[in-house]
This record gives sequence, structure tokens and C-alpha cells, in this order.
Amino acid sequence: MVSLDLMSAPVPAIRTHRVLGGAAILHAAIIGGIDLGMGLHGWFPCGRLWVAFVTLWLIWPVTLLVHRGRSLWRVATPLLISLPFLWLGWREYPVCAGEAVGLPLGVSIFPRDIWDYFTSRRAGRAQAEQDLGVGKLVVEEYGMPKPQEYEILLRQRYQVQLSRIAGDTDVTAKVMGHAKGYNEVSKAEISRRFGQHALDEVEDQAWKDYWHGNVPK
Repeated sequence: MVSLDLMSAPVPAIRTHRVLGGAAILHAAIIGGIDLGMGLHGWFPCGRLWVAFVTLWLIWPVTLLVHRGRSLWRVATPLLISLPFLWLGWREYPVCAGEAVGLPLGVSIFPRDIWDYFTSRRAGRAQAEQDLGVGKLVVEEYGMPKPQEYEILLRQRYQVQLSRIAGDTDVTAKVMGHAKGYNEVSKAEISRRFGQHALDEVEDQAWKDYWHGNVPK
């Protein structure tokens, strides 16, 4: 058990501990400063380097707790001072961290999100296999919709249905997981039947028709 006895640490160790505490505060201040500065310009830092830099701050509480110059006050003070700076960086961290470890953008590292994403992904795959078994070819879509021409061309060329499962404001980890799993199965079958670039070609043609005002009959 780690002791936080105020009288147990020698003076040199206390001085070193204070330096480490200052470094923890500085690290947190850099995180908060970068996040605040970028936020004022309308965007927030993300990416693996940023996630790694923020995550590395978690080393400081452990270091301060195990260092021989520790005391309750010397551990608590730098951590409490760091919290407001870390709050600024934490706003985007859960989602950025999810993307850094391979989750789709929008799925955070919170356990509930991860659970919802992967259980829905399995459910999506199962539903796609069931639909293929009865002869249905479907592509699931969420978020900002593609032009109407895309849905029409899919149906005309390949008898593929487009299923819009959520709009811009209704996208959740469950929605993304289901679409990911479903489309992994259905798009693989579409590629097998009609060619690897069939869907890309339909989308390209749909946007051309959209910009030229050519709505397929």
C-alpha cells in the first residue's frame, strides 16, 4: 500500500517531487492551450499523435503516487491544478481516441459505445446474410444522404435497394456498427456479382447526373 505520510520523505526527494508535479501541470497546460487555441479557430486537434500526447499525461498521477517524495498535499495539488486544463482537452479525446485505435469516427472509447458498436456490427452481418438468403441486395446508409439519383441507379442497374437507417442527427454507435456489419456482407456480394467498382461507378454517375439535373427515369 502506498503511504502518503507527510513526514516520511527526505528534503531532496520532496524537491524532486515538486518538480515532477510542476511538469504534470505544464503537460496539462499544453494540452489545454492547444485545444483552446485550435477551438477558437473552429476545429479541434485529433489524430494518433494528439491522442498519445494526452494519454501520456496519465503517467503523472502514477509517478507522483509512487515517488518517495510524495505526500497527500504534494500529490493532490498538481493534479487538482491540472484538471481544468485537462477538461479542455477531454472534450474531443474520447472520440479521437476511438478513431486512433481503429474505431469509426464518432464511436468513442467509452465501454457502452464500444459494446453497442460491436454487438450491432454482428447483428448487421447476420441480417445481411439473412437478406441475401432470400435474394435481397441492400446497402445501408446513414448521415448525409447521397443524391436521389444514387438510389435510382442502384435499383435500375443492379436491383440493389438503398436503406437509409439514420439521418445526420440520429447517428449512434449502434447505427454505425449495424451499417458496417451489414455492408461488409452485402457489398462483398455486390462486388462478386457486378465487379469491384460497381458501387463507385454508380455513385460517380449519380453525382454527375445530380449536378447536370439529369434525374434517371
